[in-house]
Amino acid sequence: LGSKEDAVAFAGLLAEKMTGEVDASLAMDFARCCSGRVTPVNSVIGGIAAQEVLKAISGVFSPIHQFLYFDAVELLPPMDQSNDFAPQGDRYDSLRAVIGQAAVERLQEQRWFVVGAGAIGCELLKNLALMGVGSANNRLKMEDEGGTATTPGIVVTDMDSIERSNLNRQFLFRPKDIGKSKAVA
Repeated sequence: LGSKEDAVAFAGLLAEKMTGEVDASLAMDFARCCSGRVTPVNSVIGGIAAQEVLKAISGVFSPIHQFLYFDAVELLPPMDQSNDFAPQGDRYDSLRAVIGQAAVERLQEQRWFVVGAGAIGCELLKNLALMGVGSANNRLKMEDEGGTATTPGIVVTDMDSIERSNLNRQFLFRPKDIGKSKAVA
């Protein structure tokens, strides 16, 4: 994950095998990121794949019959600092390989306010949690209007309570949560 040496070797191998012009920078980005994971990108691709399976099985709508091109190349920072993408032996190694340590730290130091814990809110909360948003251990001192310090984290608000019908599409809730407020559960 995140090896600059492997990326350079891949770009060289690609230049040998390909005819025509090869974008070495793009090849190095591909080599660096190919084993990395960005949860929201996985979520989008998984959602598209699931929808296509449902369309193909049900026969109600036409599945995609052409190529679907999806990229998020704008996420990729330049590979200037080789240590920024190096694995550290934690759960964020695959994310770090794509966006770098500086961006991982920025995610961990953020404070989010999420309105709604329904189906979309649950998916958003899952993605934020898997990326480590708000998980910094140290107390951040960010001045707000009142001059008080805030800590990283995710705050959820939802006035609804959990019903049995929520359990099949809102995967953050369990049968023991029925009747509780979504924001508390």
